Amino acid sequence: MRSCSSERRKMVRVRFAPSPTGELHIGNAWTALINFVFSVKKKGTFLLRIEDTDRERSSRRYEFSILEDLEWLGISFYGRPVRQSERLPIYRELALNLVRKGMAYKCFCAKEMLERERVDLLEKGGVYRYTGRCRNLSSATVRMMERQRRPYAVRFRAPKMSFRVEDLIKGPVVFPEDHVDDFVILREDLTPTFNFACAVDDM
Repeated sequence: MRSCSSERRKMVRVRFAPSPTGELHIGNAWTALINFVFSVKKKGTFLLRIEDTDRERSSRRYEFSILEDLEWLGISFYGRPVRQSERLPIYRELALNLVRKGMAYKCFCAKEMLERERVDLLEKGGVYRYTGRCRNLSSATVRMMERQRRPYAVRFRAPKMSFRVEDLIKGPVVFPEDHVDDFVILREDLTPTFNFACAVDDM
């Protein structure tokens, strides 16, 4: 665990992280305003992060529109906007480092096959979770797949255990062992999934 000084622990850093896939709406504006006012009150730092890893839906036009709306609201942020699309090498290296540590693995399953499995299970009234087909591939098999230039995604190796959290409203909540499957953190094009990129940036 990294140590930090008591002075650093007192520092307040908050962020507003819109996705440039549409216009700023009232919920976005409210979130940005609350964070901005909180940072001013605590003499902290307010950051703007543009979550634009969804290449198909993200648009610079929407990003410029969001910036204009924030300016109109009187909300200023520290430095320049941080664009996740400019941090792709960081996410890739961290994901592959998890693979090297055995905390994630390369999944060579074809997307079409996974989609068929998902649809079949949903039609039967089930809840789809990845079966873990590539979870325990041998090193030799992985190397063979790589030599064949088989496309792969990177999946987090979810611990096979139940876990309990203390919810402030619901009280203790227990999640069963199979509640979380081995979710994707890097897509086949080596772009990060939304949840992985956000977790990295929020650390």
